[in-house]
Amino acid sequence: MKWGNGAIVENEWKIINSFVTEYDVKSVIEYGYGVSTTLFYFIGTNIVTYESNPGWFIKGIAAGYNLVMWDACSMLPLRKADMVFIDGPLGDREWSFKNAVLQSDLIVVHDAGRERKLRTKYLSNYKKLAGDGRLVICRKENNV
Repeated sequence: MKWGNGAIVENEWKIINSFVTEYDVKSVIEYGYGVSTTLFYFIGTNIVTYESNPGWFIKGIAAGYNLVMWDACSMLPLRKADMVFIDGPLGDREWSFKNAVLQSDLIVVHDAGRERKLRTKYLSNYKKLAGDGRLVICRKENNV
């Protein structure tokens, strides 16, 4: 498994996995296929990954993962999960945030430092539970 190079690194996964255990996460909606997809599958979560890049989509489907092609600029059919992991799409992630707040009270944002404006706009009623500039884990205030 390749850690880093844009993908999550081992210590970030340890933090995420501790929250999966602590909050008894059984289902995950993920934005952006990658190392995290493999890790969520490995620990047994029911994961659906939304991907906007055709190359990554084909790679994920070929690996046997549950990917859904998405244009990255629209609302999705309402689907709830215990956790949402935002790590895509590359570039503008606003629609990932718009969908995520309707899908879960527990949201993890990777490469979070570059998403400060979106975090402020969409996660204002979420409490930061852990993280630094690269990884942030938030939970909706009324559930803390």
